[in-house]
Amino acid sequence: METAQLLQDLTPAQLQAVTHRDGPMLVVAGAGSGKTRVVTRRLAWLISQGIWPEQILAMTFTNKAAREMRERVESLTGHQMRNLGTFHGLCARFLRCDIEKGNSGLNRNFVIYDDSEQLAVLKSCVAELELASFSIPLKQVASIISDSKNNLCSVADCISKLGFCPHAEIFERICKRYEAKMRQLNAVDFDDLLYLTVLLLQQNPALLEIYQNRLRYLLIDEYQDTNHAQYIILKKLAEPHGNICVVGDDSQSIYG
Repeated sequence: METAQLLQDLTPAQLQAVTHRDGPMLVVAGAGSGKTRVVTRRLAWLISQGIWPEQILAMTFTNKAAREMRERVESLTGHQMRNLGTFHGLCARFLRCDIEKGNSGLNRNFVIYDDSEQLAVLKSCVAELELASFSIPLKQVASIISDSKNNLCSVADCISKLGFCPHAEIFERICKRYEAKMRQLNAVDFDDLLYLTVLLLQQNPALLEIYQNRLRYLLIDEYQDTNHAQYIILKKLAEPHGNICVVGDDSQSIYG
């Protein structure tokens, strides 16, 4: 599609958002404001300006939204956007390529455990530690592990936020055994995909620089739903060039 056609039927505010080239930009888009149109037209416009699709990283929160965006951009430009997907999906792909460059002890053939598999590992940890008699609430332990990874803080800090916790020391022992066991299994949980990506970028400045040079333009949809780990990933990737566009609306947050 010609550049002029990409810019048709846009309001002045939408046109400004679509054609912003370099530097940071915040787009606040409420329901029914044409947000998806702006996001996809912006991606298509960047490509029309000579930006190679591989240099653009576009992240959203659901596979459905990512698929719709990918299809729209391809219909507008004829190009497939390989770096357009969910946070977790793209981080999983990055880890498949580079996880062995960090010190996680995992290799690129790691398996991703779902919630039920994670609980099964926790249950085995409780048995190994001979703690079954304490009736440990495993879903609460899983929640603590998730919070610690998404907020990049220690398990002890997450437990302390619960207030009085009679099983605090036991929870910590289970969490420590859980992480060791997951590494033995060459397995990660869903939250590891973000957490391990942060660690990899922090531990390997040379690799971070490669990603920063490769991904020159960042676009984040539903930005109001990002957690701390996601924010750190974006901050690190955008640091040298600042070419980051975030689109969101606090009133539409689903994770608040």
